[in-house]
Order: sequence, then structure tokens, then C-alpha cells
Amino acid sequence: SLGFTRALGRSSRAMHWTASGEIQAIACTPDGMVWVGGKGGLRVFDGKAWRPVADHEALAGAVTALHAAPDSNLWVGTRDEGALRWDGKTWISHSLRQGLPTNGVLSLATLGGGVWLVAGHRQGVLRWDGSHLPAATLAGWVEAMDPGLGADVESVSEDREGAIWLNAVSS
Repeated sequence: SLGFTRALGRSSRAMHWTASGEIQAIACTPDGMVWVGGKGGLRVFDGKAWRPVADHEALAGAVTALHAAPDSNLWVGTRDEGALRWDGKTWISHSLRQGLPTNGVLSLATLGGGVWLVAGHRQGVLRWDGSHLPAATLAGWVEAMDPGLGADVESVSEDREGAIWLNAVSS
């Protein structure tokens, strides 16, 4: 069984469910939902029970990253289906079909007011500018780092001065 510990002040409560595969990511959204993803897909905890999320076919596969953005959207990165954005009503797909360079997503984060996506297989780091609907080339994604820099970026973060930090493994 896989488990989580919910820590609140000095008290904590373990929460378990039986699932196949490991947990890769966790995110909490402002509506109080706890989202977890891994090899077995995406699950959500509503405060009472865990349930699988099967609203979109891409969510049944391996989930590699989760990110609750400041605008209350939940971003889900997958190993083979690109990224999905949940606005609370609809899943919006961002994949090869919408202009991403790969369907593998390693990491998602909000940096400098925008959502950044780390694409797998040395495909670079992209920033969502949100100005385009998913229909045009790159569909609102802007290349934030040249994919040919010779390193696999695994995650990104921003410090208090606004500098972007990259966790990269060189070849």
C-alpha cells in the first residue's frame, strides 16, 4: 500500500490506499483537493476518499509531474501524453499535436508569473505564456532554454530575486 502523511502543526495522520506503481508527484489545489500521480495514473483525495481520475484518456498512463498554479489551474505532466491543464471544469491537452516538442514531461513549476514545463528527452524548457489557445504552433508555449545545451534538465525553480535555477544532469 502507498501512503502519505498529512502534517498539520504538530499532529499528523497517515493516509493510505492500495495502488499499483510508485507515486511520482503530489499537489494540493485551493479547493482542498489533494492530487497524486505515478505509474498507475492520477488520483484525487476529496477529504474523505481517494478516487481515480479518468476524465481524460491521458490520465490513465504514467503521471510524472503535478503543479497547482497560482491561478488555481492544476497542471499534470505525463510520460507519454504531454501535459494537461485542469481549470476546474475541463481538461485541456498540451502535447505533440498542439506543438510541444515531445509528449514526455519531467517537471512543471510557476516561475516569473508563468508556468514552465521541462520536456523530456533533451527537448528543452518551455514557458506557457497563455496568450494563445491550443491551436497554433507551440500553442502558447515559448522556448525558454535551448534544447541543445547538452544537459538533461530535470526540474526548475526560482529564487526570491527572480533568478531561474535549473537542475540538470550533464551527459
